[in-house]
Amino acid sequence: MKKKLAAVVLSMVLCLGASVTTLAAGSPSANNSSTTTSQTTTTTTTTTTPTTSTEVKVEQKAITQDVLNDVQKEKLGGYFTDMTAIDNDTTLTAEQKVEKKAATVQTMINSVLGLNYSYKSGVYGTYELTATDLSNPIAISVAGIKAGDTVVVAHLTSAGVWENVPVTNVADGVVYAKFTSLSPVFVASVAETNAAATSPKTADAGMNMAMILVVVIAATGAVVYARRRMNYTK
Repeated sequence: MKKKLAAVVLSMVLCLGASVTTLAAGSPSANNSSTTTSQTTTTTTTTTTPTTSTEVKVEQKAITQDVLNDVQKEKLGGYFTDMTAIDNDTTLTAEQKVEKKAATVQTMINSVLGLNYSYKSGVYGTYELTATDLSNPIAISVAGIKAGDTVVVAHLTSAGVWENVPVTNVADGVVYAKFTSLSPVFVASVAETNAAATSPKTADAGMNMAMILVVVIAATGAVVYARRRMNYTK
């Protein structure tokens, strides 16, 4: 009877060990989701947003500090100053300038806009948009943007408050966003930051640890039983 009991205990240990291996291999990573952002061209352009009834005619050009009021200049002054300083720094290589500008854009996204995104590519800019009809999404020409890209669009109000603008669609070279007011507008291509994408789920990790603990306890019990059995038979 005791031999049968020992066999049962050892079988449980083997089964539980196999279960732990299966759970450890099956923890999937979380998927990143998309949201909103992008960049516009640096030249003055006129674009239209096709709708079922009307077209929103938009004048679009790279923005300059002289079109900002005092409150807006306070909010955007550092951004413009940093970009200008990078352009004028003759000690930097072209690659270093790109890296420094990317860091400035990252600061804008995180610290200024308060968004938890990582800057993805060279698609960014601050632009002036002019339109008479805001009832439909506006099409912003975006050099380098691709359909399906994740972009953020933000508008700086005359009162110096940043508004996150809903992006309704992203196509090749165009971002569609629904505004309630215009100019200045910041756009950037981003990738959503998601810590869960590179770490196992807490519940899965907890279950794995529990199963490992059960296996250890069972194994310890089997060893103790075997030793007592050997001592008893001597």
